[in-house]
Amino acid sequence: MAAQDTRVLRDYAMPQSLRITSSIVNPAVEVNNFDLRPALISLVERDQFGGHSPENPDMHIRNFLAKGDTVKLNRVSTYAIQLRFFPFCLTDRARDWLQNKEPNAFATWDALFKSFLSKYFPPGKIAKLRADITSFAQLHSESLYEA
Repeated sequence: MAAQDTRVLRDYAMPQSLRITSSIVNPAVEVNNFDLRPALISLVERDQFGGHSPENPDMHIRNFLAKGDTVKLNRVSTYAIQLRFFPFCLTDRARDWLQNKEPNAFATWDALFKSFLSKYFPPGKIAKLRADITSFAQLHSESLYEA
């Protein structure tokens, strides 16, 4: 009888750590001393994106990339750094979105970036903003400020 066959029923209800995998595939890094410094993680965590409607996903990505550009390591690609830091810049719904993506869904920064923007800045939202701008009208009785 194999060891796996001797598990009790409660063992099947417990989460298995081996089954928990990230949706982000971290690229191989050639250096042995690469680690995410707590100060850098803290810097990224100060400006988290939660996926709520008043938040601007485009501005969040711009700020994230600006912070990521401050980290330069020999023989470590910028994309490898961005992929490792990105989960730390999310909270609430956005973190849930990333954690609920299928395992190994994102092998490149470009794939993660496009998926994030399509989720939080979909084409319909862009079309609505464009329509709001082009249909702007000022009534005769109101000032430009009021309009």
